[in-house]
Amino acid sequence: KALRVEAAVESRNYLFSKQKGVLDYLHQQDDYIDYFYSQNILPHKFSQIGPRMEQGDLNGDGLEDILVGATNLHPTRVFLRDGEGFKEALLAGLTGKKAFSESGFAIIDVDLDGDNDVIALAGGYENPTEEEYRHYLYLNEQGTFNRIPLPVDPFPASVVRPFDMDHDGDLDLFIGCRVALYNFPFSRDSWIVKNDHGSFSRENAVRLELGMVTDATWSDYNGDGWEDLVVAREWNSLKVLKNLEGVKLDIQEIPEIEAMHGIWYSITPGDFDQDGDEDYLAGNLGNNHRFTVSDEYPLRIYALDLDRNGSIDPISTGFWGDQYDVMKEYPVNYFDELVGQSSYFALRFKTYTSFGHTTFEEMLSDDMKERMDHIFHVNSSSSQVLWNEGGTFRWEELPPVVQLSPVSKTLVRDFNKDGFPDILLAGNDHSYDISTGYYDANKGLLLMSKDGVAFEQVLSPAESGLVLSGMVESLLYLEGEEPIIVAGMNRDSVLTYKVNR
Repeated sequence: KALRVEAAVESRNYLFSKQKGVLDYLHQQDDYIDYFYSQNILPHKFSQIGPRMEQGDLNGDGLEDILVGATNLHPTRVFLRDGEGFKEALLAGLTGKKAFSESGFAIIDVDLDGDNDVIALAGGYENPTEEEYRHYLYLNEQGTFNRIPLPVDPFPASVVRPFDMDHDGDLDLFIGCRVALYNFPFSRDSWIVKNDHGSFSRENAVRLELGMVTDATWSDYNGDGWEDLVVAREWNSLKVLKNLEGVKLDIQEIPEIEAMHGIWYSITPGDFDQDGDEDYLAGNLGNNHRFTVSDEYPLRIYALDLDRNGSIDPISTGFWGDQYDVMKEYPVNYFDELVGQSSYFALRFKTYTSFGHTTFEEMLSDDMKERMDHIFHVNSSSSQVLWNEGGTFRWEELPPVVQLSPVSKTLVRDFNKDGFPDILLAGNDHSYDISTGYYDANKGLLLMSKDGVAFEQVLSPAESGLVLSGMVESLLYLEGEEPIIVAGMNRDSVLTYKVNR
């Protein structure tokens, strides 16, 4: 496998060189099978997350440490910077076992007392009630972290992004909802929580209906001096929320952005062409799959309670050619999977043959079609750059090698020192159902800028020296005389690479 590539490149001088013994951490996670315990035909698991990692000074020594999130029954851990490596430490109130998986962190000085506090989100899909998905502020009181619930509803969350939204000197929070528990493809509200001089209250918390949020970034998309919020969503478009001078966020309808629906994993800002405004790299599922995805032939999810039993039956569909090569819409799931989700299919079809020759539209009764008021679609699975051209936007697909797997983690740096930012791309996804299989073809790619005009050159692991084989759940860049990249690998050991300058 790709580890053989790794052995071949370690002895050569490249942009990155692997480091051993820097951080000793093996991610462990119970194998919770979402399909057995909730909705039988989820396209992927929501429980397979982590390790979610964040960097920041946790002990006040001026060095960046690493916080590693808990997975269900496995503890939160802290690794303090110690010379050229990291050593594990126990921080009272912060480390230890949790009854939930932690899906995101922010290490920030909430109360402006000079030391860093921690925002920690609950995520995953293992716990049976939403009440168990509460989010917390760990307030640092002279090295002891006191846990305080955040004033938002409990739900499986995906991301927390701090920023001084209202320019009052303290950091406010955006908290994104990943999914409504056992109610895919719907979500609960996401939240903006304003910081009132060191404290968070319900009076300063605002709900946002954004759908299934996977990532978000604060970025001044229109150049007015106020950082706006740009959100990546699954089975939806990206969404831009304009910052109205700190008073509120106003949801924008930008046609070029709204038209592109994807299974977006990530959103990364950067002035890639050095023209003074923010462009964006949008990480998508990629094109290495069995589906046709376009405006004419989209992927769809129909959300409907087929048998009126009170639970949502999320039926995924795609387009395939029939026996005459005419493109028609069929369910993605196999017959037995659909029967496990809803008794309707067992009553409707008596043989596999009759099911196989029936289009999705033909499967539904007129009553069901009338009740089908929630339809989600995807018309692009390509990872792309969204170029900001002075207030209008233009999409550009990234090179074909990038489309081999999902892009969920990125780092923007000028790695080759030519004055233009390059982008390190990582990802993969092992959470999809058995019939789909692993998306696992990205071993770590370095996207090189060509004079800020385009991203045409892509360095493979054999060319860059960096090999990230597996599902990358965190990607950190630690500054220093010899910068280090830390990659958190799902159900595997952390990988560390030195950046050779």
